[in-house]
Amino acid sequence: KQWYQRRVRGYCGDLLAWLHQNIATERDFLVHLLPTSGDIATALTTVVEGLCRTVQVRVDQIISHTEDCITLLNISNIIVFYTSTIEPLTSDKCELVVLLKDLNKRCMEQFHTQYKTHISKLTERQDLPLEDLVPTEATQEAVYLLREVLNTISSSVATETQNKSQIFDGVVDPIVGMCSIIATQLEPAKEMIYRVNVLTTLHNLLSTYPDTDGKLESLQTKMTQELETITNLQYDHILKKISVPAPGDCTPERLRQVQARLSDGLCGSEMLWLPVCTRLTSLKHRNTVWQGATGQFIHLYTSLWQQPGGVLTKTPDQIRQLLI
Repeated sequence: KQWYQRRVRGYCGDLLAWLHQNIATERDFLVHLLPTSGDIATALTTVVEGLCRTVQVRVDQIISHTEDCITLLNISNIIVFYTSTIEPLTSDKCELVVLLKDLNKRCMEQFHTQYKTHISKLTERQDLPLEDLVPTEATQEAVYLLREVLNTISSSVATETQNKSQIFDGVVDPIVGMCSIIATQLEPAKEMIYRVNVLTTLHNLLSTYPDTDGKLESLQTKMTQELETITNLQYDHILKKISVPAPGDCTPERLRQVQARLSDGLCGSEMLWLPVCTRLTSLKHRNTVWQGATGQFIHLYTSLWQQPGGVLTKTPDQIRQLLI
């Protein structure tokens, strides 16, 4: 397989390099024969038209029979590079230039098809996450493939930033979809935690590559939405652990019970953690959830503390210092 990949990349590179070299040689020859650059470009366009059919058949055959995503990306990089070097020697209307752009489009279509097929096969394995809710083995394989794709894209000096952004959408979104399919097999709380853990893995990977700001923002938005819901779950868990009464049932006796349970809980804040929330792989996210949930609780505690009777002896600031 590796031998084949090297051969097809080498063949495409040699073919297009030969084209570029001979077009440059013909141009140098025409400079001495024709008076204007326009005449030279027109003459070159006519000269290379005869090569188009051969180039199309050979390169298209390689693209059609290549299933490896990274090889297809490398072929695309080669085509884009030589298109950018040949076009200034001829014109943007040159049949060969138009052909090369069409071949690159065909190559990228084949890349996305093969990439999605590979991700679909990984999804079909239906691996369930372990108790720690880290990405499954199939998801890790998908992330590894994504890393290889990103390395190949970043190594291309010819691919425009806008095109890179479109490629990023095409390679990240299938893994996000794969994550969602796997997560639906879990309990609701674990489902959200698993999604955030996978999104965190993708976000950390993309943050090390240039031109990924748009995709990073999209992933961050998804994580923020999930974390808000997880924060509410953590807040509800705190209320249950402390048995906070409903607004209409805040009798002195119930408030004294809250005071007692709160003191017990503060002996170790881990007693107030919803266990599944501790499986967030990012310390930053765990802190976000804890601070958000305890912030909501302190707001509620403040309203209870302000009630007449002075049953709650600890001030909101004291509770804040103990919790945060």
